[in-house]
Amino acid sequence: MRPQSASLRTTLAISALTLISDLFTFLPAALVDPLVDPFLTHVLSMSGMTKKIVATASQHTATVVLTHAPFHPRAVHLVAQLGSEKTPQARLFGAQHVLTLLRVHGTNPALSSSASASSASSASASAGPSAADELERAVSRALADPNAQVREQAREAYWELVRLGGPWTERAERVRALLDTTAKKLLDKARPAEVSAPAQQAAGAGASTVAGGSARRAGPGAAAGANGTGTGTRAGG
Repeated sequence: MRPQSASLRTTLAISALTLISDLFTFLPAALVDPLVDPFLTHVLSMSGMTKKIVATASQHTATVVLTHAPFHPRAVHLVAQLGSEKTPQARLFGAQHVLTLLRVHGTNPALSSSASASSASSASASAGPSAADELERAVSRALADPNAQVREQAREAYWELVRLGGPWTERAERVRALLDTTAKKLLDKARPAEVSAPAQQAAGAGASTVAGGSARRAGPGAAAGANGTGTGTRAGG
């Protein structure tokens, strides 16, 4: 009887999660708006469950809520907290939700306005970190996570910051600056083809190209001189 009861509990849990998903998918935003906090709190708390089928279903529901509900700073806070969970599974789901928030709400004025430097400084001085601050920290934390899958997901979130541009550009630069050389190389390998490289990286590559082109135009002697060999040859002659 025990396996049967466990199966019934699983079926009930998944049915309830499906109902929540349907509510947020089909009801007007005004009706589901008051439900975001209680429902999201509970489904995110299921991210670390050992029964994987329920954990996966719960985080699918969380994605539906984050996608269809109006933007809530509280939702960002709840998602960011997953980054400090003990289980890699929960942290991986957290990194996935950070990416969802950036893709769905990154251009929302309620979030993007808090991403600007002036808004961020005033917010941290008065009411604590803004939603944009929490997303930036969540990406940084996930990029340094001990779990490889979490780091891989975090790289996607970083490139979404770059893709959004505008007030998110400075935040993406800060996130990148915290990484070591190896982590930066892995980050660059994960860059989507449709996303331009960050300004600093592009500028560095451009400077190298210009220097190389100048040496080629000046001729072999100048190129050799730049390497310190031309002068030695002339002195020897």
